[in-house]
Amino acid sequence: MIEIVLIGFVVYSAIMIIISQRLSKWIESSSDYLLAGREVSTWVNWFAISAIGYAGTAIAYGGLFPILFGFAGSITWCFFYAILGVLVYGVLFASMFRRSGAYTLQEFLEYRYDKRTRLVISITALIAMLGIVGNNILSFAVTLSGYTLWPLYVSVSIGFIIVLAYAYLAGIWGVSVADFIETLVAVVIIPVMAIYLIAAYGGWDFISKRWPWGDPLISGLRGTMPVTSLIWPSALVAAILFSIGLVWGNQAYFIRVAASRSEKTAKWSFIAAGLTLLVLDGVLLALPGLYNIAVNGPEVLKKVPPEGSFGYMSMLYPLWLSAICMITALSSGMSTGGDYLLATVSTALRDLYQRWFRPKATPKELLRPSRILLLVTGLIGWGLTLYPGGVLYLFAFATSFLTPLGVLLILGVVSRKWVNSTGAFYGALCGLVVGAIWTLSQFIPGMPNLVATVAHIGIISVVATLIPALLVSAVTKPRPLIASATNGAGDIKLTDQELKVLKLIYFGYNHCAEIVDMLGVDLSSIAPIIERLELQGLIRREGSYGAKIFSFYITEEGKKALGTLSPREMELAANNMSPLDLKVLDYIDKKGRIIASELEKYTGSSVIECAASITHLIRLGMLTERGVLRRRVLISGKGREVLERLRPLLQE
Repeated sequence: MIEIVLIGFVVYSAIMIIISQRLSKWIESSSDYLLAGREVSTWVNWFAISAIGYAGTAIAYGGLFPILFGFAGSITWCFFYAILGVLVYGVLFASMFRRSGAYTLQEFLEYRYDKRTRLVISITALIAMLGIVGNNILSFAVTLSGYTLWPLYVSVSIGFIIVLAYAYLAGIWGVSVADFIETLVAVVIIPVMAIYLIAAYGGWDFISKRWPWGDPLISGLRGTMPVTSLIWPSALVAAILFSIGLVWGNQAYFIRVAASRSEKTAKWSFIAAGLTLLVLDGVLLALPGLYNIAVNGPEVLKKVPPEGSFGYMSMLYPLWLSAICMITALSSGMSTGGDYLLATVSTALRDLYQRWFRPKATPKELLRPSRILLLVTGLIGWGLTLYPGGVLYLFAFATSFLTPLGVLLILGVVSRKWVNSTGAFYGALCGLVVGAIWTLSQFIPGMPNLVATVAHIGIISVVATLIPALLVSAVTKPRPLIASATNGAGDIKLTDQELKVLKLIYFGYNHCAEIVDMLGVDLSSIAPIIERLELQGLIRREGSYGAKIFSFYITEEGKKALGTLSPREMELAANNMSPLDLKVLDYIDKKGRIIASELEKYTGSSVIECAASITHLIRLGMLTERGVLRRRVLISGKGREVLERLRPLLQE
């Protein structure tokens, strides 16, 4: 058994590294490395999000909750994670986040608040991500050491070396492929496991007759699951912990939106993943826990804790099924660790390194720092797993660090009047400090364990963030708007960057993400320009809420501010196209496929600008896209008609 599992794991790891080495040829910039050039398809994103949820923690909870509270306990925690967390995230936030163009949640929140708020939450989110990286690799290592009896540090080292290898080579492409393979295997083998259990022992009647604590549907070792208790585990704490904290305030999920091909891809991949995880984590992974008690009796808990039900029951399966189940358990910790590692790097690079040290660096210039930061953060996470108690402390901190981000996100989206930047800053600071102190109470000798006796850290973090944010905002003035710059005659003076943005909007690049990608800058660089153009009456937003905040159109005053436009520019703008769009359309029509270096030479624009143009043309319906991994584009009927009509403009 051990030999088969190890052989399967070695084969899996080798495949991942070989694939990542080939995918490394796709990496030309930090945008490719962290966001896959915003090319991730619905299928890959769906499976990648599912892989984050199908982690070592979910496997442990699959045994824990049904034994403690019956099948309803498993459904409860998973409903709040998969539906209230993941699915609702896709419905409420995905389109808005994708259209904003932000790489990170902290970058998005700076747009709503200010840079000091971004700095505070970036540092704390970085620590939280490192803790979760270490925790996932440690869950892999515990499983591996349990089977092989190897020292824990050896298993930890193996896990980190493999994850660092494929993540270093191919960035989010390598992690996404690992996630895709893991989820593909899981959605096949876990149902097979369920079928085997039912066929071997019987269905629900078997469980009901042998369940020692009443009705297995709603009752377990601790009776029914508490609903309103402030202490974990309860439904109330689960609702806050698994939605606001671990999903809404989590960069690992935000980056999946940012990497999506389109708003539609982002939204539907989260919806599909939420439904998948409800069935996979909430229903199917509950079966090993239920059958563990039904088959072996409650005495089995003297040998193995409830969290170990998945592994313990695997020993009763046929050899081939047992081996594959254990390989998926091992790979789940590594793949989720890879996701959080990339989330950590994106925060370190985008929110700290680029924002504060190299704000003018291009995506190509940031590729090498991205890889260096991956190694540095990986080594830190590695070290934390080897330090006694390190991961325990950091993982406990993670909730207190992530929950304030989720609270600030909700406040920022619901209303721009309730919370200003000063309130957000002090709310985040209070939430983080109080959360940290509350968490430390579990580990400081002589100090009462506030988490176990008063309230869970998730509850406290929400209260400690929400109340100060609202109170401080009520007694302080909002950030003043940027004043418009006009001379005495009323003529508008625009900087070169403002003219670039205004002209992009004139050419139909009216989504903020397209502007961010075309200029290769941070959202924080675009936000004040947009605000200033809006105040001067040169552009207008399509709406005051949701994704419409990040959509613009140029006014007649804006067109006048551009100065004299050539007939060619006006004809292109009438079709929501730029000169670059026309060249890209012509290249794709002639070549039928994209070779980045050739396209760059043909258009005279960078690969990043060409990628932004392709995304824009797809949104206009002039190009169609396909491909499960890398995007392949073809000119559409509409695109060909427009190209033929505007082809003479290519000669001008």
